[in-house]
Amino acid sequence: MLTFWRYVTPGPRPGDGDRLLGNALRRFHSALGAIVGDLPELTEKTDQANALFQDAVATPGLAAADRALAAEAYSRLAPLVHSLGRATALHAEPHEDNILWTQHGPLLIDFEAACRGPTEWDLAYLPPGALACFPERDDEAIARLRAGVSFCVAAWCLANPDPTPAVAEAAAVHWSALRGSWLIR
Repeated sequence: MLTFWRYVTPGPRPGDGDRLLGNALRRFHSALGAIVGDLPELTEKTDQANALFQDAVATPGLAAADRALAAEAYSRLAPLVHSLGRATALHAEPHEDNILWTQHGPLLIDFEAACRGPTEWDLAYLPPGALACFPERDDEAIARLRAGVSFCVAAWCLANPDPTPAVAEAAAVHWSALRGSWLIR
């Protein structure tokens, strides 16, 4: 598939960027609400991440003990995602590398991971100042899903056959965060 976008000149992140980002993500969720049925489930993404952790060919640098830790994490993450239920359209990866700051505010880009799931998954990526735009949020779920984000990011980065230094660093940061999270006791 090929898509065309109008060029937008990037700019610096403004001082009130957190609030602007929260509002942009809220508008994104609202705009895509009508197509939620046509998007894959977030559970497919967490299942794929687990499959990468368990596949020695996909993640050859992972020791057997680490695969067992990943399986333990998945055994806690999957029920949490299922329990939250509230399916909405998600960007699924609204991190800083997927936000283009323009003179008109933040522009969300890279919709490859878009899916449906609990709003808190997207909110787990946001800085604390952006969360105020979601007064109905579940802060406990956000905190728990931050570990779920690390689970997925670590899997995808560790499965990269030729990682750049940034990808290797992301793998280490997220694997460390996962190991220190509630998902692994």
